[in-house]
Amino acid sequence: MDPKAIPKCELRLRNAQRALNGMAEATRFMDFADHWSAFLSAWKGIYTALEQGAKVSPQSRQWFGGKKAERIRDPLLQYLFEARNADEHGLEPPIEEGYEGPLVAIKDLGDPNAKIRMQHRTVNGKFEMRFIDSDGNPIEPVREGTSMGVLATVSARGGREYGPPIRHLDQLLDDISALGAAKAGMQYAIGLVEEARQRS
Repeated sequence: MDPKAIPKCELRLRNAQRALNGMAEATRFMDFADHWSAFLSAWKGIYTALEQGAKVSPQSRQWFGGKKAERIRDPLLQYLFEARNADEHGLEPPIEEGYEGPLVAIKDLGDPNAKIRMQHRTVNGKFEMRFIDSDGNPIEPVREGTSMGVLATVSARGGREYGPPIRHLDQLLDDISALGAAKAGMQYAIGLVEEARQRS
């Protein structure tokens, strides 16, 4: 592996991580979709850099060929790859608005019979919600994440279609949200770049 490929991959890993963080913190679908698009671009860019870096030797080409074949077989990895292509070259977005959150957990109030109510409203296009107890006192939620975007079926060349993945590395995904898919893809990319570093 050409050592020059590693800094390029590390840059794209950082870009992907920033986009992933942005997805997790987004409060508007428009922002979530922007970060999703940036994540896809950075994530696929890692493969592009590795493909170029693998041209230096037959061993590197063989290693990258194996990783490419793994990507094609894996529902999550191939979905992310094709979603980026659809985002870059197509007109249909690879993500749809499907606001379901934020997903929150309420801290234990110490009273199993306590009544909790949720109040919500939209202010200047921004969704706001709060929880109150039976006396009207606010309860601070513990934010656990967001499920703001719904993965869409993406179309690829040759009329092929890729539906939202539910498996990765022969295991069922724990989280099939867009954010969950990005997290799993990020973990894989980190390991992929580390493997390439050991070969450079």
